[in-house]
Amino acid sequence: MKLLPLDCRELTELVANWLSQEGNCKWLDFGNGVHSPSAVSLKVMTQRDLHVLRVFTPHDSDLPIGVVGLSNVDRRFKTAGSMWAVLGQKRYGGCHWIDGRPYDRLLYDLLATEHRELPDA
Repeated sequence: MKLLPLDCRELTELVANWLSQEGNCKWLDFGNGVHSPSAVSLKVMTQRDLHVLRVFTPHDSDLPIGVVGLSNVDRRFKTAGSMWAVLGQKRYGGCHWIDGRPYDRLLYDLLATEHRELPDA
């Protein structure tokens, strides 16, 4: 797999198309009620330190099949408010199975009681 920056118009437009598909945009929230940002909005997002977006490929090809993003990035604390991914080429699978049922969206949380501090190296 390769992670590619959205550094050309074709990739940015491809990702905007994926994000605008009904099966994807209903799960996304880019703030202020925006569920599917335009190609111009994505370009602006890639120019700011607040978001990190990367297109990913299958391991045996350079064909873009999806996009992964970190939002609300705080580089000072090395944190992000959310991580999300959209599979643009559905034939590559990617559903999560929970109790025998497929889901396209998987949410998770880390509770304070589950957090363990790592020792300094």
